[in-house]
Amino acid sequence: MAPKLFRKPQRPNPLARRIASAVLTVVALSAAAYGYVQHEALRSLGAQLAETTAEANQADVELVRLRGQLSAAQDRINSQGSKLSAAEQQAAAEQQALTEAQEKASAEQRQLAAAQQQAQREQLQLSAAQQQVEEQKRALRDARAQLAVESRPDLPVRLSFFDAMRAGAKVAVLQNLSNAELDLTLDVQTPGAATHVHKQVVVAARSMLRMGPAQGYSFSAGQVVTLGNDKFRRVVQTVS
Repeated sequence: MAPKLFRKPQRPNPLARRIASAVLTVVALSAAAYGYVQHEALRSLGAQLAETTAEANQADVELVRLRGQLSAAQDRINSQGSKLSAAEQQAAAEQQALTEAQEKASAEQRQLAAAQQQAQREQLQLSAAQQQVEEQKRALRDARAQLAVESRPDLPVRLSFFDAMRAGAKVAVLQNLSNAELDLTLDVQTPGAATHVHKQVVVAARSMLRMGPAQGYSFSAGQVVTLGNDKFRRVVQTVS
């Protein structure tokens, strides 16, 4: 008997077909569900990416703004630094000018002090010269007075003393030897005592004047008696 080359097709089983159809449906549904999940995941990731991109763009904008503010602040700092540098240079220049002015003032003060010292020395020299001139003037006046005194004639009066009646007392006798009345100054000094007698007396021409206790005068030994007249040299005599 010859072998059969082809099998006779079997009639499909309805149950198997339903099972296969269910499996295919489950697979299709699973695939659809998986695709949906993948789609939602992709959409969520896209949204997150878009949000992240927006945030990055916002960060870039903020960065640009901050960079602008930093640049402006840096410009202000540079400007303030320039102003500060200019102010420091101005202050340094003013300080230098002040130092120069102080040095100039100190030099002028030293010059003034030197001038004052020179003026003081010159004033002292002038005072010394004036004092010397005054001394020379006094010496000249004294010399002239001495010369005038020496050139005057002797006083024409003889002065003598003798004992009075009262013990220890003396009587002075003034004798005018000239032919004219004489107006005389009488000075009596007692050595070691503060008493000093000064009198004006007049002696007639060619006459004598007696002065003793009876006339209210008292002379004692040791006293210095001076008779003077502007026209004559003085007579000085010690009572003895």
